Amino acid sequence: MIVLINPTAYIPCGLMSIAAFLRKHGVMVRIQDHPFNLDDAEIVGISSMFDKYEDKVKAWAEYIKRNNPETTIVLGGNHASTFAEELIKLPYIDKVVVGEGEYAMLKIATREGGGIYKESFLNINEIPMPAYDLVDMSKYIGKAPYSLRANIPIVSSRGCPNDCAYCTVKAIWNRTWRGKKPSYVVDEIEYLKNTYGVTEFSFFDDSVSIDKQRLEGICNEIIRRKLKIKWTTPNGVAYWTLSKPLVKLMKKAGCYRLTFGIESGQPRIRSYVGKDYLLAQATKLIKYANSIGMWTITTNIIGLPYENLKDMEQTLKYAKDCGTDFACFYQLTIHKGTKVYKDRDKILIKGKELDHIEKRMYKDFIMSRVWSAPFRLLGKIRSWEDFKYTIQLIKQAIKILIRVKQKKGCLLYDNTR
Repeated sequence: MIVLINPTAYIPCGLMSIAAFLRKHGVMVRIQDHPFNLDDAEIVGISSMFDKYEDKVKAWAEYIKRNNPETTIVLGGNHASTFAEELIKLPYIDKVVVGEGEYAMLKIATREGGGIYKESFLNINEIPMPAYDLVDMSKYIGKAPYSLRANIPIVSSRGCPNDCAYCTVKAIWNRTWRGKKPSYVVDEIEYLKNTYGVTEFSFFDDSVSIDKQRLEGICNEIIRRKLKIKWTTPNGVAYWTLSKPLVKLMKKAGCYRLTFGIESGQPRIRSYVGKDYLLAQATKLIKYANSIGMWTITTNIIGLPYENLKDMEQTLKYAKDCGTDFACFYQLTIHKGTKVYKDRDKILIKGKELDHIEKRMYKDFIMSRVWSAPFRLLGKIRSWEDFKYTIQLIKQAIKILIRVKQKKGCLLYDNTR
């Protein structure tokens, strides 16, 4: 029996995919979190995706090994892939998977290979639908502050061809990108709708729009099946891959909110980050999406290496001028193994000063929208559901302003980046 453990509060999409693949090949597997039931476990795989869970993952691995010394302990995920050579030296870690986990865990189940497994799954259409039945779905279906309905994440592709300075995605996928067939993606959506009653989906792909024809295929398949769902792109879309006809088709297929990963309004900082794409195109698409009744959000990172106050002001100015309904300003999260981690000594603004700047940026942006809000909102409301959602967003904006005034942390958009 293989037991896969999820140390986070997020739905374990990767573990469910691995579990589905193992079951396809006749391997007994289950997914669980704390508290553990490992009486029948021969192999325990622990997801080590993020730096912030590093200590918890290590503590759990050590605890499991101490109480079950015959059990094989396996780590996988972004963090494990980045630091495989260090982790394999720990006495309570038996194996580390670098890259994708399906083939690696199958080899481990059949006792093949050594301590570090480097695997890549080139044709992801060979992987069955994630094993949703192995988790308590009621824990993961819910309505976030900025969602229209109770929703769930879905992943329709793997990887990203970009090389952004702050991102750890390439630790698993390198810079490759592979997408599931449109029919497979919509099969999964239809299954979740029919089985669990989910009618809103968050595409958590790192780059959902890289293949425009595939995205068009997904939209057309949703429309053909008359699924009447809603969906969003909270991880952000590569706006340079979009066009007005594609955005219009996305809306027809149920996409009601687009998130644009802008990161910075300053060309020099954008070049450092790895986004040398014209902001004029983003502005054009933001304004078009607004004009057809979609909600728009831009995400921006502050506190990057080499970034000064004037650079941040340019980011704020772009957010005000581009027409987006809302702008998020995230303080940089530094992940080990990234370009920003190597350049962390080049960060010019941090700590309380950055806290103050973040709060002021939120306040300035929201106040810049106050006078235009009635006209902006009227263009979005086309149903009773739209009206209720508009009231919900107004309440969220008020909460942010209150927290800024009280000098508390900002209530940010629910993104996993």
